[in-house]
Amino acid sequence: MKLKLNTNQHQKNDNISIFIAVTLIVISTTCVVLSQYFDYSFQQLMVLTAILVLSYLSNIFFQFKNNKKKNTNIQYLISLLENTLHLHEYCVFNSKGENIITTLGQQFESKDKLIQQLYPRIIQNVDKNTFKSLIEEEINGSCFIEVKNEYDSSHNKKWYINTLKTKLNNQNSDNYFIISFTNITSCVTQFEDIQKENEELIEFIDNSLFGIVYAHKNNHKILGLNSTFASFLNKEKDDFLNLPLKNFIKNFDERNFHSIQLCETISNKHPSKECYVFNQRDENSSIYKIMVIDTSLFANIHGKNTNSLHSETFYLHSPIPSLVISSKYDIININQALEKLISESSSATTIDKNTKFLSLLKTDKIEDITTKLSSLFEKKCTHAAFDIFFNDLPSYTTAYAKAVNVMNDSTKEINVVLQFIDTSAQKLLEQQFIQSQKMQAVGQLAGGIAHDFNNLLTAMIGFCDLLLQRYMPNDPSYMDIIQIKQNANRAANLVRQLLAFSRQQNLQPKVINITDVLAELSALLRRLIGAHINMQLNHGRDIWPIWADISQLEQVVINMVVNARDAMEDVVSGTLSIITSNFKNMTPMNLRHDIMPVGEYVLIEVIDNGHGIDPIHIEHIFEPFFSTKEVGAGTGLGLSTVFGIVKQTEGYISVDSTVSKGTHFKIYIPRYHGEEQKTVAVPETISRDLTGSETILLVEDEDAVRLFSSRALRDKGYTVIEAESGDVALDIVQNGGKFDLLITDVVMPKMDGPTLCNKILEIYPNLKTIFISGYTEDTFRKNLGNNSNIHFLQKPFTLKDLAEKIKEVL
Repeated sequence: MKLKLNTNQHQKNDNISIFIAVTLIVISTTCVVLSQYFDYSFQQLMVLTAILVLSYLSNIFFQFKNNKKKNTNIQYLISLLENTLHLHEYCVFNSKGENIITTLGQQFESKDKLIQQLYPRIIQNVDKNTFKSLIEEEINGSCFIEVKNEYDSSHNKKWYINTLKTKLNNQNSDNYFIISFTNITSCVTQFEDIQKENEELIEFIDNSLFGIVYAHKNNHKILGLNSTFASFLNKEKDDFLNLPLKNFIKNFDERNFHSIQLCETISNKHPSKECYVFNQRDENSSIYKIMVIDTSLFANIHGKNTNSLHSETFYLHSPIPSLVISSKYDIININQALEKLISESSSATTIDKNTKFLSLLKTDKIEDITTKLSSLFEKKCTHAAFDIFFNDLPSYTTAYAKAVNVMNDSTKEINVVLQFIDTSAQKLLEQQFIQSQKMQAVGQLAGGIAHDFNNLLTAMIGFCDLLLQRYMPNDPSYMDIIQIKQNANRAANLVRQLLAFSRQQNLQPKVINITDVLAELSALLRRLIGAHINMQLNHGRDIWPIWADISQLEQVVINMVVNARDAMEDVVSGTLSIITSNFKNMTPMNLRHDIMPVGEYVLIEVIDNGHGIDPIHIEHIFEPFFSTKEVGAGTGLGLSTVFGIVKQTEGYISVDSTVSKGTHFKIYIPRYHGEEQKTVAVPETISRDLTGSETILLVEDEDAVRLFSSRALRDKGYTVIEAESGDVALDIVQNGGKFDLLITDVVMPKMDGPTLCNKILEIYPNLKTIFISGYTEDTFRKNLGNNSNIHFLQKPFTLKDLAEKIKEVL
């Protein structure tokens, strides 16, 4: 909220000062004239001028003192208001009714102006005149007002007003009158919506098909009921309150909870009615609920008398989709709820009395279901529950079925009534959760494998570097070693992709503008896709900055574009669109693999019109090494790398695809809210001497890595003390070992690198340390704080990388 100070008082004081100054000039000029035409001595004129100057200076002094006191009071008042009313709008008036401080969008010069401009726009209610009285009479109090929007009445604002007349701690302080404005429009709107929904729910329950009665579990007296139950006996609701339930329902067993009982309503003036009573009670509650169904309603619907009515009638008129099957699995009857579900479905399936129930189900699930249904038909049990998987109902693929056996009154055969509760969304959520856990487990596995491979690759690349120092380029063995090193580097690139998927890659994020990144990358992207594909790059306006590693973000875009290119290989006129925009997520969004929270994001969309992705594959596209391409056409790490980088950047990714129409990827990167960072030009690296004479303590549990590193460092002139574990290194230090630099692995058995470093820092507080690891710097940095003497070198590294890092640190 923006604070505004009223400057009218300062302007008045400035006007007075100007007036006095002008007056002083006029008087001084008059003195000069008097000295010319009248007989006044020079001393008399000087005395007169001095008196005038002193008067002016005294005026300035008292005015400054008064203003300083007032400014001090106002600053103190502002501080109080910002601490207490920082969530509210407010304005402050002095004892003259002048507005001196305000945070309102509209500034009112005085209390009178506020009333004059605001009062006519207040919608008439009890508090309208109260609002006026509180301000005019400067009374402490509160009221509620609704201010009319001149253009749209649906956007009227509702305010809660508080008024306070107060003095500051200083006894000479002016009186201040404070009015705070709290905008409660959204709260009132939400309350009114909830109230409306509550009234609709009450009305729905009151007029439902079922009679509902609430009774006390000890004395069984009626505590509440709906109009439907009262209508069964042609009475008013008030006629039932606090009376025993047995006065109105005959044969009702009050002890038999959670059961269905055939009872009879009792009335002295009207014929009794047969009814079904469903008794429900929460064991932790003192109140139980029963539902009463008047059987005559269903009898009239079917044109039957009540004696031929059986339990399946109730199920068939339930709002839950239901059907009745015979022992031969023929569908005897279905209810309106199931008919409506089928008619609203895009499926071509039709269900009638000629339909076999088992034909609706997936074949691989039939055996388990028939086993349970057979038990019902044979009366081995009275009810059963199981999951059902439908063949061709897209909106209702999975359901939880509850089955009960009932006697058919006319045929005297056992039928089964099935009710279905849609669990499609629940099953989808379960699958998404399982998939998420699977991705996390694969990520952890990939990260562990990558770490071990990095150790092996460090040794392979390192020993290649040592061999290359011994051979000349014209030597036949030189090119063989180069081939070994190049393939090791390719393997290292694969490992980096695995680390990216497992979100363990070492990132170097900074504030970037995605528009600039894509503009610089566009030329490369056009070369990648070829001339037969048209690439359209559409940037949104005023795109927000993001916090990301620019090289990794480029890798994401390149991988997405390459995938889109391959998908459009057989398309005559392929089109690739890359679109950027700002995106505000107002409610949590389900993105299949994740739930994206509320927030502000920069959205990157990559759209192609290729062959699309088959629905059976779409759940697996982000898994490492999963590929639908021909063998040898790809590693299967492209999209898994994209997924890992986006997640490590705290972003989200979603995909929509239609076979033969194309694929639409969306990447959401959180908006960066900090200050923009200035780009500093980095000078080109000048080749320098990488030799040295210092002593280095090298701690590495992997023998091959330790052997290569120690040999490389000794070749550069360093003295190397080797230790194969943290315990051995600590013993060396505690026994008086002297060295200039510590190089240690991060993950080691017994004592890890950060623990070793902390223990050595207790002995040598200013020791410089280089951690070497296949994991990211984040995994250990949090245990060491912001020590500027701590450095990091990512595995795998070359001989040159190691030598340059040591030279830089030392």
